[in-house]
Amino acid sequence: MADAVKTHVLLNTGDSYIAIFTNISDGSGENAVVKVDHSALTDLTGRLPGRLRIMGLEWAIQGFPYVKIAFDATTDDTALVLAGNGEMCFDKLGGIKNPATTGYTDDIVFTAPAGAGTGSYTILLRVAKN
Repeated sequence: MADAVKTHVLLNTGDSYIAIFTNISDGSGENAVVKVDHSALTDLTGRLPGRLRIMGLEWAIQGFPYVKIAFDATTDDTALVLAGNGEMCFDKLGGIKNPATTGYTDDIVFTAPAGAGTGSYTILLRVAKN
């Protein structure tokens, strides 16, 4: 079996992407699963955005030790490690930028290690497209 995961896109404009990600766990977890696919964020003309920046998020996590949000690369670049409930806003700082290390794709991936079979998370993620 696998965790039951969903993505609900709330906004996808030329410069912003906002989505809610949910997971209802069967105890198996997720490992570097692409949640924001850079190549799918084209504008109306088919142009890809520049590098993505994480501008803010809200989360509620239970039954998982943590959820790691990272920028995909040969060795993923960890942006945030979340647990419990909370919110963060990085607008005044210009967002969390992808460091673009070796092999980067500009995708955003989540890792949620195997937790309780009754674990779940809900994460609202705001991303800016440069």
